[in-house]
Amino acid sequence: MDKEILKYLDSIGLKEKVQLMGFLPYQEMIREILQADMLLVCSTEPRHVPGKLFEALRTGNPIIAFGSNNEEVKKIIKDASAGMMFRYDESGEEFLDQLVKIKPDQNFVKKYDRAEISKKFYMILKNLFYQN
Repeated sequence: MDKEILKYLDSIGLKEKVQLMGFLPYQEMIREILQADMLLVCSTEPRHVPGKLFEALRTGNPIIAFGSNNEEVKKIIKDASAGMMFRYDESGEEFLDQLVKIKPDQNFVKKYDRAEISKKFYMILKNLFYQN
């Protein structure tokens, strides 16, 4: 997690409420995020979509995201009705006010499923290499 985020959490008295797990094997990570009531996604780099965003989407849990100038992450979360994204200088309070109303659209999320993406990729390769 970005050091600036940890510094901010400490400044508002929340650092001791955050449990940092470090690197976890994939299956263990999935078990952990499935137990959460809400998920945090930090997207500090513009035009970089964190892979964990897609895992978070599949849980069906509301997502609060923070980042600067990352329209891709913001659009994915909005289009999936999965939560909200804020700049680092915003409080995110609106997310907490709307939390019980956030219901991710699992039909939208399915298009990011690894199996679905693999099938589409296979079809692209098949069409590319087996054109007569």
